Amino acid sequence: MRIDRCVCHGVTFEEVKRHCDAHPGCGFEGVTDALGCCQSCTMCEPYIRRTMRTGQVVFHQVITARDEPAIRG
Repeated sequence: MRIDRCVCHGVTFEEVKRHCDAHPGCGFEGVTDALGCCQSCTMCEPYIRRTMRTGQVVFHQVITARDEPAIRG
């Protein structure tokens, strides 16, 4: 299985990475507001968080909020 985008809005995790690289410190809300991803079903949220944390843009396993929780604080 290849998971590489927000299915609802077609935004790739590569686009998320490029946005983060171009806008350091933009934060999760900044990314989702700018790109429109994670606005519907939110299943892409843990993938976006992992992309932001690690730079990984293609996944081959299901990631859940338990695997990649929101950072608090």
